[in-house]
Amino acid sequence: MIFKEQVRWEFLKPQEFLERQKQKPVVYLPMGLCEPHGHVAPFGLDTIKADWLCDEAADRFGGVGAPTMAYHTHETGYHAPWLKEVMGGVNPRLAALPPHLLLETLLYQLRAFRNAGFQAVVVVSGHHGSQDDLRMIAEAFAGAFPIQHFVRTDPELVSGKFTGDHAGRYELSQLLAIRPDLVALDRADRIGMDPLDVSRRILTPLKHRL
Repeated sequence: MIFKEQVRWEFLKPQEFLERQKQKPVVYLPMGLCEPHGHVAPFGLDTIKADWLCDEAADRFGGVGAPTMAYHTHETGYHAPWLKEVMGGVNPRLAALPPHLLLETLLYQLRAFRNAGFQAVVVVSGHHGSQDDLRMIAEAFAGAFPIQHFVRTDPELVSGKFTGDHAGRYELSQLLAIRPDLVALDRADRIGMDPLDVSRRILTPLKHRL
């Protein structure tokens, strides 16, 4: 979701692109994922957060917002238990990639940014949990082809002030600030429902969910 067209690579013509790059040779890469966020928030919440943060940073401080990487990992490692514990046997309607594809894609994005003339890259992921892997790729690339890099998930940006969550107060507060029209608080009482099917009630409340 694009918030500031004037900073986004996709919308810039060569003259405007080069002007922004010359003034501040920094590129911002938003990363996200489509995954369930309860009944009150859209699947793309992780992506929306990252888009807003990167667009806002480029607008305030200069630089260019890169096209969004809206696919992430979910079915392996840190994230795998969540699918069983929270979603159960329900189809989560995920838009996920295997880790090796995600990390290789990030690697080639870093290559593209350096080849395009950027001296620094800021990666902001709205999907928490794989940040160490993302940083590993950035560090490995920068070790061979020097480029300044800053890779964080959005909860890391407010570490010590707020605690990140999944479809809870933290994430929903972010979306209420960014796009309140996308939050359906009138559906919060569906916590006792199936994760995606509003017609099926379950016996135990879902964990960490509104």
